[in-house]
Amino acid sequence: MKKLLQNPLVKILIGLIICYLPLLIVNVLIMKPIETSLMLSDETGRVIRFVVNSVLIFGLYRWFIKWTEDYSNFDWKYKNIGRDFLSGSLLAIISVSIVFLILGVISVYRVVNFNVDLKSILYLLIVFAFMSILEEVLYRGVVYRIIENRLGSVLALVISGLFFGLFHYFNQDASVISVIAASIGGVLLGLMYTISQQLWMPIAFHGFWNFTQVIFGSRLSGSDEYLKYAVIKANFVGADWLTGGKSGIENSYLTLLLTVILVFVLFYKANKDGRILPFLSRKNK
Repeated sequence: MKKLLQNPLVKILIGLIICYLPLLIVNVLIMKPIETSLMLSDETGRVIRFVVNSVLIFGLYRWFIKWTEDYSNFDWKYKNIGRDFLSGSLLAIISVSIVFLILGVISVYRVVNFNVDLKSILYLLIVFAFMSILEEVLYRGVVYRIIENRLGSVLALVISGLFFGLFHYFNQDASVISVIAASIGGVLLGLMYTISQQLWMPIAFHGFWNFTQVIFGSRLSGSDEYLKYAVIKANFVGADWLTGGKSGIENSYLTLLLTVILVFVLFYKANKDGRILPFLSRKNK
């Protein structure tokens, strides 16, 4: 088994199965029937399901690393959690806000009204927090981390970024631009993991990246599911390359430019701090 786990592809597949398959089984066979029998609202059912999933995936991911590696590699520790979480969340909020500010200045983004509902805000925070935990464990904790430890940071950024982008092709109203935007986002999140060596920063960035878009009244990855919870009701008037079209501002060329800039800045920082692992480095052997 140890020889088999030396193959990064095999190890990734095992990791994804261990961390995701039990969630699927629990949701289908346990959580859904409970929600139906108790006649829970969609919001309440989703919150409970995401909380259960997050606790479960935490334990599964911890067990996967303990079984296949040294437990010291477990990257969901409490060291520097405050610093990493604050850095990730502030970077996401500021980045998205800059895009909306520019769109507002050039009259592409027009505010219609405000609807400050603390219950809706809390719901979005909970949903996006747990959603980001699930995705970051799978994409950064399993896929990116394993590739980086075996093949180096650059290849890991490229491969995991493309994998993350292709997954978003199945979103509503997805396009080639959607895949490119998500791939760049995957690279950005991978760099955050490399810099911090933990999942807290990418989890925080991912969660608040989604949260801030919806709060400002944008569709999220092609879906308008969360728009009813937005604090700001707004209209987008302009070309799709500016507004992102039906996919939301993630597909705006302004957002793409901003994320590319962030990628270069974080790569520079990671390289300067000696975090970028070379191809087949000593750590990977």
